[in-house]
Amino acid sequence: MSADCAEAVLGSHATQPTFASPLQAVDDLVDQSLITVIERGGEVRFRMLETIREYGLLKLEESGERTQAEAAVDDWAISLCTEAVPDIMGSAQLRAVRILRSEEHNLAHVLRRLLDRDDDDTVTMLAALLPCWMVSGEHIHIVTHFDLIERFLSTWTMPDHLAEMTRRVLAVETTTWGMLPRWHELPETRRVLKQLGPDSDDPFIRAMTRLGIAVIESEAPEQSPEDFARFHKLSESDDRLTRLLAAPFLAGINENAGEVGTSITLLEHAMADIRVDDPPWLSTRYRESLSQLHLQLGNFAKALEHARIALPTFNDLGDTVECRSVLAFAHLNLGEVAAAEAELDALSRSNDHDEAYRHRYMLLLGRAELALMRGRVDEGLTLLDRALGAGSDHAPLPGVPVSDGLAPWNLVSAAVSTAVRARCSPTEVDVKKRETVFQDARQKYLILLDKTERATAQQRGHYDFPVLGTVAFALAVWGHHREDADADQIPKLMALADKLSYNRGFPSLNWRALADDLTAEQAGLLESETYMLANLAPAEVIVELHECAHTLNELHSHTL
Repeated sequence: MSADCAEAVLGSHATQPTFASPLQAVDDLVDQSLITVIERGGEVRFRMLETIREYGLLKLEESGERTQAEAAVDDWAISLCTEAVPDIMGSAQLRAVRILRSEEHNLAHVLRRLLDRDDDDTVTMLAALLPCWMVSGEHIHIVTHFDLIERFLSTWTMPDHLAEMTRRVLAVETTTWGMLPRWHELPETRRVLKQLGPDSDDPFIRAMTRLGIAVIESEAPEQSPEDFARFHKLSESDDRLTRLLAAPFLAGINENAGEVGTSITLLEHAMADIRVDDPPWLSTRYRESLSQLHLQLGNFAKALEHARIALPTFNDLGDTVECRSVLAFAHLNLGEVAAAEAELDALSRSNDHDEAYRHRYMLLLGRAELALMRGRVDEGLTLLDRALGAGSDHAPLPGVPVSDGLAPWNLVSAAVSTAVRARCSPTEVDVKKRETVFQDARQKYLILLDKTERATAQQRGHYDFPVLGTVAFALAVWGHHREDADADQIPKLMALADKLSYNRGFPSLNWRALADDLTAEQAGLLESETYMLANLAPAEVIVELHECAHTLNELHSHTL
C-alpha cells in the first residue's frame, strides 16, 4: 500500500489514539518489523506478509472492529476509483493507470467483497478497473470477471445515477469478449447494455458502447458476412472515435482470416484520425498492432519502427511483453544478434499480467532461435522443449476453458520445434544424444501432424488462419528435409501456408531458405498451387489443409 492509502484508511478509522498521525502508527509497525518498506518508481510503499495480515484480521475480529476497518478500506478504494474514472480513458490516462496499478492488489480484494454483497459501489470500481486492465494488457483479469459480472447483474437493480458507470463497465467487457472465441454467452450483459444504449456524454464511451453492442449482436464476426459488414460499417462511421475503435477490431478479424496486408492498410489509414489529446493507449495500440502485422509478413524494419515508437508508452502502462517480443524477433531476422539478446533479456524481466505463460513461450522461442544462430544446437533444442511445455503446468483460470492442446501458442511452438528438428543434421547434435534426439524429432512431428488434422476439423468452427498457416509451413519444412512426404505435397503445403499468411517472424520458418531449395518441378508446382488457391475463401483453404494432414497421417499410419 502507498502512504496515501495508509493515511486515508487510518485517518478515517481512529484506532490508534496514542499516535499523533496515521503515518506514525505505520512507522511503529515498521520498527517492529511487522511491515516492510520498499521503494518503487520513486514512491515509498509498505508491504505486509500474508501471515501477518491474517493475524491482524483475527485480532480485529476479536476486538469487534473488523467491520469498521473494512468499511474504511472500502471507502478509500471507492474514492480512489471514483477519481480515476474520468481520466482512465482520457488524456490523463497514464497517471490514472499508474495509481490504479500500484494499488491493484488492494483494490481487487475490495472489489470481490463488494461483488459478493451486490453493492452499488461495485459498478464504480469496475468502471475504473476494467478499463485499466484493458489498456495495460491485463485482459485475462477482465475475462475472469465475466461470470462474476453476470451473476451481479442478474440480481442487481441499476439506480439511474449509475447508468453511465454501468455503460462504461459493459462497453469494456463486451469489446474484450469480442476478441475471444465464444466460450460462453453473456445474457445479462447483453440485456443491460442494449437497455442502456450508446448515448453517453463521454464521446469515447459512446464509441466503445457502439462497438460493444455490435459485438453482442454478432454470432461469429470472423465467419458471418453480415456480422463482418456490421463492423465494417462502424469503421466508416461519421464519428471519429467510433472509426478509431472499430478499425483495430476489424483489422483483427481480417488478420485472423489471413488478410494481413488488408489489416495493415486499414490501420495505417485510420491512424490519421488520432489526435494528440486522445488517450495515449490508443495510438500506442495501433503501433503495437502494426509492428506485429509487419513482423508476421516479414517486414522487419517496419516492425522495428512501430515497436520502438510504442515502447516508451507501454513502459508507462506496464505492458511491454508484446512490444519486446516484436523487437527481439525483428532483430533476430535482421541478423542483429546482440540487439536481439538485449531485448530478450528485457523480456525476461517483464511482468506478464495477461497470461502467466504468454511471455515465457515467446522468450523461450526467441532464446532458442538465438542459440541456433550461434551454433549451439543442443541448447536450442532444450529451449524448444521447454517452450513446448510452457503453460502445461498453468492452473485453470475462471471462465477460461481447459486447453485441448490446440491453442495458438501450443501450435506455434510445435511448428517452430518441428522445423528446427527437420533441419538438424546428426553432426550438430551431441553424439551421446543423437539417436534419442532424432527419434524424439519424428515423434514430435507426428504429434504436430495429428494436431493439424484436429485443428482443421470442420466442427471446430473457429480457426486462427495465420497460426494454421505456420503449422503448414513447418510440415513442408519437415517433408522437404526428412523426405517424409510426396514431393508434390511440399509445394502444396507451402502454398497453403502463404495463402493463410503464415507467421514469418521466426527465423527457422524462413520462406526463402525453403523456396530456394526446391527442384524446378516443385517450384512450378508451388506457382500453380498458389494460383489455384488465390480465389478460395479461407474456410475452403482450411479444408485443403485438413485433407493434406489427413493424407499424411494415413501415409504414416501405414508405414509405422
